[in-house]
Amino acid sequence: MPTSAEWEDWCLETFFLNAAVDGKIEAIEINDERIVDFSNSLDIAGAHREFLSVLPSTIDGYLKGEISPSFKTVGKASARSLGGSEARPNFVRILLFFLWLQITASKDEDEGDIRRMASKALQRQSPQVLVGLHHMWVALSKWLRDHRDIVLVLPDHGNENHVGITKRLAFPTKRDLDLLRRVRDDGYSRTDLRSVTRRIAGDNSFDRTSPAFRRAFAAWQSTAVIDEEAARELPFMGAWVRVLAEKDIGTTIVLSCDEFGSIEALKCLADGRVRTLQTDRDFVSECRKLGSKIAKSTINGLLPLRKTGLASWIVTDSGGGDDYLVSHAAFENFTPAAQSTIHARGEVRYLPWRLCTIEFGTRKKVAAPQQVTSLRFIDKVRVGARGTYLGRWPMTPRVAFPGSERPILEIAGQPLDADHLGDGTASFPEGIWNGVARARTGRQSTEITLRSDAYPHADQDIRFIDRARHVPEDGVLHDTQPHDPDDLPIGMFETGVEPDPRLIALQEALYARSARTIPLQAAVDMASRVATMPGTPDVWGLVRLFVDSGWFDVPSLSQVPARILVQRRPSFRWRSKNDLYGMTIEGPLPIRLEDSIRRKAEALGLVLERNLGRTAWSLPKLWIGSREKEAVHAFIDSSDLGELQIAEARNRSIEWAAIEVGAEFERTGTWDSVEIRFGGNYATERWPRLSRMDRADRDTHARFLIEHENGLRETFVSANLALLRYLDLQDSPAFVASGDEIRAVHPRFRLPSSWARWLSVVHLRNCALQENDEGWSCSYPATFRSASILAEIYPALHMIPSHSATESGMLPWMERTRIRFAKDRRPIWLDGKLRATYDLGGLRTCLREHRDTS
Repeated sequence: MPTSAEWEDWCLETFFLNAAVDGKIEAIEINDERIVDFSNSLDIAGAHREFLSVLPSTIDGYLKGEISPSFKTVGKASARSLGGSEARPNFVRILLFFLWLQITASKDEDEGDIRRMASKALQRQSPQVLVGLHHMWVALSKWLRDHRDIVLVLPDHGNENHVGITKRLAFPTKRDLDLLRRVRDDGYSRTDLRSVTRRIAGDNSFDRTSPAFRRAFAAWQSTAVIDEEAARELPFMGAWVRVLAEKDIGTTIVLSCDEFGSIEALKCLADGRVRTLQTDRDFVSECRKLGSKIAKSTINGLLPLRKTGLASWIVTDSGGGDDYLVSHAAFENFTPAAQSTIHARGEVRYLPWRLCTIEFGTRKKVAAPQQVTSLRFIDKVRVGARGTYLGRWPMTPRVAFPGSERPILEIAGQPLDADHLGDGTASFPEGIWNGVARARTGRQSTEITLRSDAYPHADQDIRFIDRARHVPEDGVLHDTQPHDPDDLPIGMFETGVEPDPRLIALQEALYARSARTIPLQAAVDMASRVATMPGTPDVWGLVRLFVDSGWFDVPSLSQVPARILVQRRPSFRWRSKNDLYGMTIEGPLPIRLEDSIRRKAEALGLVLERNLGRTAWSLPKLWIGSREKEAVHAFIDSSDLGELQIAEARNRSIEWAAIEVGAEFERTGTWDSVEIRFGGNYATERWPRLSRMDRADRDTHARFLIEHENGLRETFVSANLALLRYLDLQDSPAFVASGDEIRAVHPRFRLPSSWARWLSVVHLRNCALQENDEGWSCSYPATFRSASILAEIYPALHMIPSHSATESGMLPWMERTRIRFAKDRRPIWLDGKLRATYDLGGLRTCLREHRDTS
C-alpha cells in the first residue's frame, strides 16, 4: 500500500501540478475510481480506510489551526537546473481527503454539512473544528504561484470563512453526475461539444449543481466555442467522458502492433481506459456497438482501418486507405483472384482475424477529409504549466482549419509559410520556434505559446521504476554489468556525428510527457511523427534507442497486461580516462539539463566531454573529469546526483529463465524463425520452439516459453531475453562483432538494455541506429576486449577479428544478407567458390571447388 509520502506526492501532482490548464486551476475534478486505484483497495470503503491511515497523527492540530501548514525539504534534485533545495507542501493529502468526502458515492444522501461528515469520518463525538482548512488553501495557493507558476483560483468563501473554499472547489457531486447522465441518455455524444454545452446549460437542475461544477462548466463552455481541442483538456471534460464511458459511448477499437510484430485489438473507452479484446465474440460485439456501417462490415468480415501511427490503426466506418481487418472465414470465401490482392501482415492475437493490406489498383480508396469546424491547434506536446507547448519541428503543434483556405501563421509578429499536410491540417515549417504563435483564416484566429525545450523535472515529480509495481524488461539482467568498466580500454573511435534535429525534438517531447510514466503505445505514437518522415529509422528503433541509451525503462505493470515508459533517475557512474578521475552522466539529458550540467562543470574547472555517436541517430554521452578528485566530488554534491547502483553479473543465457508457467496459461503465439516475428505455426517450427503464453483471464503480463524436444521448458518474463536465448539454442548468429562495433543481424534483435548501457560507459558513446539492407539496425560501440566478454556469456554474438574473410570463408557482408536469403536458400558465391548457404538450421559455411559455368 502507498505510504503517507507517496499519498502526499500523488495528491499534489495529480490534482494540482498535472491538472493546471494554461497555468490555472479553477475547480478540482475528483472521482472514487482514481482514489480506489491508487490506494490498491478493492472498494471505496477500503480506500477510505487507507486514506485515513496516511493522514498525519497531528491532524487535529492542523484542522484547529494550532499547527501552521508544514513544508518538507526535498533536496537539490528537485530543482536540478538551479542547483538548490526546495520546500514542498506536506498537507495536500489533508485537503484532498476533505474534498473527496463531499463527492464520494458512499456519502449519505442527508449529509450536507462538511463538519458532520468530517466528524463521522474521523470518528469524533463532537463537531469537528475546521479552522485550519482555510489557512492550508491559502498556503498551497501561494506555493503553487511562487514555485510552479500555477494560479489556484480560490473561490469566495461567502459567510463560511473556514470551510467555504473547501465546499466550493471539488466536483462532480452525485447531483452533478445525475445531470450529466441525463444529458448523455438524451443522445448527446462526446464529439459534439457545442450542442452538449447548450443542453447542460438549459437543464432545469443546473442551478442546483455544485459551485465548482458551474465554475468548471463555464470555463469549458467558453473554450468549446473557440477551440474544441483546448476544451478537451479542461477538468470538466474528465467528468463528462467518465459519464460517457459508463455506457461505452465514445469507445473506439484500436489495433496496436508491438516491436516483435504481435498485433492486439484494444477497446479504448472515452475516459482513457483500455482493455484487450480476448475473444471473437467480444470483438464482434464491441464492433457492432460502433454504428450500423461498422456492424455491417463486421458481418462481412472486412473491417476498414484508419492508420493513426506506424504501429496503430483504428476501426472506422469509411476506411481511408488500404489497411483492413479480414476474418479467416471471409478470406476463405474470397476467390483466388481476390486473395491475390490481399497481403496479410499478421494475425491478431486471440482473434480469428488478420491485418491485411488490400491492393485496389486504379480503384484505390481515398481517405475522406476530416470535418473541421473551427480553427485550432492540435497534436500539442505540453512542456510547461502555463499552456506552453514544444516548438521544435517536427513535434510542433499542427493547425486544423475549416474550408480550403490555408491558415496564415505568425510568430512574434513574423509571418511563416505553413506546410499543408492535407485533410484540413497544416504545420509549422522546419525550425525551432519560441514565443506566441498565432494562426488566422477568414474571421477566425487562435494562438498558442511555444518554447523550444522542456523544463527539467524535479525528482519528486517523477515516478521512477518500482519493483513492487513494475516488472523490469531485462529480468535478471536489470541494472547489472558483465565487467567493471574501469578495467577495460575506452578504445579509439572515429569522430561522431551531431544528432539529427528531429531526434532532439523527439527527446524533448518524450521527456516532457513521461514524468509520471506514459503508456508505451503513446510513446510509439509520438515517435511516429518522426518515423513517418523520409530517411528516418522505424518507430520501434527510435523508442529503443532512448531505452538503450539509459533515458528510460520499459517495464510491464505487475498486475495489468500493459507496458509503460518510465524515466530513469539522473545519476552518475565512475569511469576514469587516462590520468583523469571522472564519471559518466546517466539518465535523461534534455537540452536545459545538459546546459545546466555544462555550466556547473565549467564553473568548477572540470573537463566536460560530449561524446557523439556513430550516426546522426544517436544520443550524446556526457563525461566529466578532473585531475583533482575533490573537484569531481564537489560537482556531485552541488548537483545532488546519486551513484547508479550496478551489480556485476555474468549470467549465461541458460540462466536467464526466472519463473514458471502454470496450467492457467495458454499459448497465444509462436515465433516464426523465417518471418522473424510472433505469428508462426507451432507444429511446423523445429525444436526448440519459442511461444508466447497468456493467462486465460488476460489479467497479467505475458510469459515467454522455450520448449525443448526432450520436454525441458524455460520460461521468461522478458520477450527480448527469451528471443536471445532461443537464437542461442538455434545456433543462429544474432549479433556480429567486427572492428569497433557490435551490429545486430536483424532489426528485431537487440542486446539487453543493461549490456547496451554498459558498453556506453566502457566506450563513452551511446549506441546508434544505422541503415543497412534489412532496414535500421542498432550498432553498439565495442572493442575486441569488450565484445569478447559478451561473447563468452552469449555465444550467439559472433566475433570477426577484421574486415577480411575468416578462416571459414565467412565475410561480414554475408552476415548482413543471410536473413534476406532465408526464404529461397540462395547461395553466396565469391571468386567462383560457394562460400555459404543459409537454411533454417543456421548459417552453414563450406569451401568448394571452382564453380563450373560451362
